[in-house]
Order: sequence, then structure tokens, then C-alpha cells
Amino acid sequence: MRMIINLPTGTGKTMIGMLVAQRIGGRMLWVVHREELIKQAARTLGQVWPEASYGVVKAERGEIDAQVVLASVQTISQDHWVRKLKQQRFDLVTVDECHHAAAFTYRKVMGASGSFFGDPRIPTLGLTATVERGDHIGLELGLQRTDLQDTDIELIPKGDRRGPPVFQKVVYQMQLLEAIKLGWLVGIQNQRVVLNFDLDSISIPNGDYHEGALGAAMLQAKAAQATAASYIAHGLGRKALVFTVTVEQARLTSQALSDLGVAAAWVSGDTPTGLRESLLDQLHDGELQVICNCGVLTEGFDEPSVSCIVVARPTRSKPRYLQMIGRGLRTCPLKEDCLIIDVAGATERHTLVQAPVIFGLTEEEESQEQKLASQSATNRMDILVASMLKASKEGAQKRSHLRWVRVADDCYALPVGARGIILVHGAGEIWKVHVVRYDRSSPPEDLTIGRPQWFTLAQGNAEDYVRRLNLAALASSDATWLPDPVSPGQSWRLKKEGLPEYPGMTKGEASNLITMAAARDLRRRWEL
Repeated sequence: MRMIINLPTGTGKTMIGMLVAQRIGGRMLWVVHREELIKQAARTLGQVWPEASYGVVKAERGEIDAQVVLASVQTISQDHWVRKLKQQRFDLVTVDECHHAAAFTYRKVMGASGSFFGDPRIPTLGLTATVERGDHIGLELGLQRTDLQDTDIELIPKGDRRGPPVFQKVVYQMQLLEAIKLGWLVGIQNQRVVLNFDLDSISIPNGDYHEGALGAAMLQAKAAQATAASYIAHGLGRKALVFTVTVEQARLTSQALSDLGVAAAWVSGDTPTGLRESLLDQLHDGELQVICNCGVLTEGFDEPSVSCIVVARPTRSKPRYLQMIGRGLRTCPLKEDCLIIDVAGATERHTLVQAPVIFGLTEEEESQEQKLASQSATNRMDILVASMLKASKEGAQKRSHLRWVRVADDCYALPVGARGIILVHGAGEIWKVHVVRYDRSSPPEDLTIGRPQWFTLAQGNAEDYVRRLNLAALASSDATWLPDPVSPGQSWRLKKEGLPEYPGMTKGEASNLITMAAARDLRRRWEL
């Protein structure tokens, strides 16, 4: 069976894929198309299935005999690697970002590894945020050819799409709107910026706007300046990613933001890996507020603190749009929502994919479709925006808002009453979670069991602990007492710690200051 799990970006596709592999056991081939996805898979494997060893097949690395093989499709689809692949026996083949898998290279690798042919056929799992492809080629592609054997698969010409269906069934699917309603992703705000050019005049050669013509039109309409101005007006203070049509647009947008006093940079596919990683680290640390990019950060990039996405790359492709906005929807301490700024030209004839279109109509609004059909495009869009914001509000209500306190760049604290404080601390890919009690004789409890985690997993680990022990009420940011005036006990504690108390201070504000002071003291005491 060749199956697909379809989950929105940020809801744990890689984690689920590795859990499936762990339960099956044996050997696995994990196929990706970007180096960042190999790194992501390796770190997730280390958390989920640390007993398994892994090797990489990419460029100069050729560790194809490993228990878990993390392979670049560009490398392992080469003929000499395909011949070696046929000599291997896997218990599971996983294709990450499998909406690309109708491409010849993927079919060649899947055929050689036993996904299509052989007895038994190897279970194959596809992971994607969208089952659709940007070029509208379906993953069920394939003429009914039963005469092909595994030894023949690479004989199919590169441009020929004959062969068996790439995948057979979507076994689990969650839509983006559902993930937001359930609280797995943050809610959304939306702003639209309409530039002075006609999108309907841009040709659509393969289901989306012609990049050359679109890029020229965006530059002519001064998209860089409009993007910078819209960020200043609506998103100032938020960490942001800007997606552009061309590299030149990314460069000009970064310059326009810098001219307005915003710490910004730009990256493209030609940016050296070391420099790109350095710039992304600066975004994480807050030294940069905005990174503009052209087709680089749509897949395999995770920075949960990003809370603004500027889509300055008009598109008719739902998959492409979902990949872009998905970069800003992950949860993060102190993050309430994500602002999506859509920058595009005017259109009457073409279906431009923007945030309201993705979220669609609520059940109540669906009954009004006939009425909506007679209204103007602006009115229809306004109703869709209202639907989207309603879904975001529902999600915010379902999310258990926990009262995270930022202690330092490398530390967040979550007070849990008499049990003490939960600390999430670290940097880069190495974060730890400790429950630290106020009792000086009780050593900290390490929730990561000595295995450092990346930030999002560490945060989830801490929040799972809170919910598992029914401590959410103690750590809730919605507690009824938070707006009350400072208590005498808090005033005494503030004075003892040398912390300021100002007129009108609330219990919640005082509690945050006290938590910060206690967290710093506990970190020093236990050298965390």
C-alpha cells in the first residue's frame, strides 16, 4: 500500500513519520528533496527512535547500508545509486513533501526500492501539507500498465508519465482550518495590499503566473516599497518572512525595509549555506526582524517565533500558498497569532489564492452562497475574512493559553504553583526542560531525560507535563485573578527582590516579575 498522511505545516508530519517507522521496525528509506529536510529528519529520529542508526545518501555521502537511510532524491535517483538501491531490502519507504512525488526522479527511486513492484511490495508512506501539486498533476498518475517490472522502471522516458499510480490512498487528513480550530496552530490576522497593475494581463503557462512577467510587473508597481510600508503599518515588531517572485525583488525589499529602520536581510538559492544559516540564526536571536527570500524558505525551515508572513508573490497555486503561510503558524511562547499580508495586483478573472480563499466559508455562510454570488468580489472577500477570523478566535479559545514568561533569550519559564517553575532553556537545536521546585533540597526534574530537544519539541514537552498533571489552571494566562491589584504578599516579595512596583500594577504583572526573578535564581542555584 502506498499511503499519504496529509497534515498542515507545523502539526508534526516528520514526527508521525518517524513514529510509524519505529513501530514497524527494521530498515527505512526516507526520501527528501532538500538538505534542510535531511537535518530535520535526523533530529526527529534522534528523539523518537534513538536506538536506530542512520546514514545519509547525498553528494559525497553514500551510507546506503544504514538502518535508516536519509536520501536526497537528486542523488539517489542517479543510475549507479538506483542499481545499489535494488540490492537493498527496506521495511518502509517514506517520501517527505510527497506532493513532489509525481516527478520522474521520485518514481524511479520508489520503483527501485520496491514500492510499486515485487513480492511483497514495500509499504510506502507519503507526508505532505497538501496533496495537490502546483502544476495540477495528481499523485494518482499512471496509465494502467501492468507489464512494467521493477527492473524496467527507469526505462520509462523522463517526460513519460506512464506507470502505476504514485500513491493509492490518503489514510489521514487534517485541513489547516481544522488545525487552527483545534489549537494546534496559531490563529490568523490578514491584511491585503493591492498594487497598481493588472494580474489578469499576466499569462498562466503551467497553472500559475509566468514568473518573468509577474516579477517585472511587481517591480514596475514598486512592490518592494509597498511591502516595506505595509510591514511598518501593520507588522512592525513582529518577526517576519517575506516571499518574493524574484531575487531582485527580495534584495530591493530588504533594502526598502532597512531604509525605514527595520533590521532586514535577504536570501536566495545562490546564498552560500553558511551565510544563510548565519542570517537565520540572527532572525532567531532577534538581531534581524525580517528576512526576504525568493523560493528558499517554503519547505524545511522552522522558526516558531515568526509571527508575520508577507506574501509578495501572488499565486494561483494553493500548495505554494500553504507552504508560504505555514512558516508562520507554529505555536511559540508569548505568540498569539500570525499576521498574513497579501501583496498582489488587481484581478477580476483569475482565481488568486489568498488567506480568505484558503479558509473558505463557515457552515452558516455556505447557506448564503447564492446570495454571495450576486455580491461584489470585495464584499465576498470581506465575508471570507470574517469567516477566517472567526475560526482563529475559536482556535484561540480551545488552545490552553499558558502563562509563559520570557526570562532571557535562552530561557522561558512557566509557573505551576507549589510545584515550582518549569524552565525551557537552551539555544539552537539543544533545549532542555526542567521542573525546578522552590525546595532547595529537591533537585530539578529533567523532562527531556538527558536528551536535548529542539525548541518546539521542548515547549510541547513542558506543556504536555502541565496538562498531564492537571496544572493548567495554575499556569493559565486567562486566570480571573490576573487583572486584580497587587496583593500585600506580592508587594512584600517585590520589595525583597528589589523589583519595581508602580501605581496600577496588577497581580499578573507582579507575578511575571516575581517568576522572572525566581527563575534566574533557580538557574544559578542548579547551574541550568
